[in-house]
Amino acid sequence: MKLLNIIRKFGIENIIIFVDVRPLRKIFFVKYTSSNDEPVKQPCVITEDFFKIGDNYKIELKPLQSGYEHPTFYISDLEKIIDSNNASVWVSANILWLLVKV
Repeated sequence: MKLLNIIRKFGIENIIIFVDVRPLRKIFFVKYTSSNDEPVKQPCVITEDFFKIGDNYKIELKPLQSGYEHPTFYISDLEKIIDSNNASVWVSANILWLLVKV
């Protein structure tokens, strides 16, 4: 699967990626994740805070529900995860978040 082609075709704002993320823990002002916590599959949107999609390098995801890590992947690694059915790409069809699996 060529993830960048799907993003270009449907638009970055319309892509939802379901991927395993770990919950965030907090001690004072420090947030962290623990490998002891089981990952939870969460819907995530693509954010370009640190990496731009056009650079074809890395992709950062932001879970729609707060309290989870913001995972970062090499684009090729995320494509492999999707191809192995450990993550899935969905496209939002409208404001009601009717999702269609790609």
